[in-house]
Amino acid sequence: MDHSIPLESFLDPCYNVILTRDCNGINCGTMFVRNSTWSFMFVTEVYMHNGDGIRDGPGDWPVHWGWYPEQAVVWKLSEQDRIRNKLKIVPQRVFNSYAGQVCDPGGTYREGDFMVHFAGPAGKSLFNEFWTKHRGGAANRSDPG
Repeated sequence: MDHSIPLESFLDPCYNVILTRDCNGINCGTMFVRNSTWSFMFVTEVYMHNGDGIRDGPGDWPVHWGWYPEQAVVWKLSEQDRIRNKLKIVPQRVFNSYAGQVCDPGGTYREGDFMVHFAGPAGKSLFNEFWTKHRGGAANRSDPG
């Protein structure tokens, strides 16, 4: 992972939310959200959405959704201009590389990527494999910070 890449290099003043896209569509596992009134409204609307409309308060997510709820909601809301115009969707490897559990090899972590995302149910075992493989190099590296 390349810790020398500043977080600011991913930000864009024209957008309030920056997400990546993987082979399943929009991925909300890693994203940037600007601290703004618009972003607060967006996060509130995502939280309150139940798949069919706006819900009155906290509750269970519908079990019939094929995607994780936040992905489905963001996808639905991104169809609205007022939302879509504030969302920026970038390729997965920009800041959300996966550790081997991808359906698109273009999203797989490569040395020098900003970070690696251990997503989904296989994430823990993939982390353990990754750590075992890379810790020797990390342990031998001097860390100036």
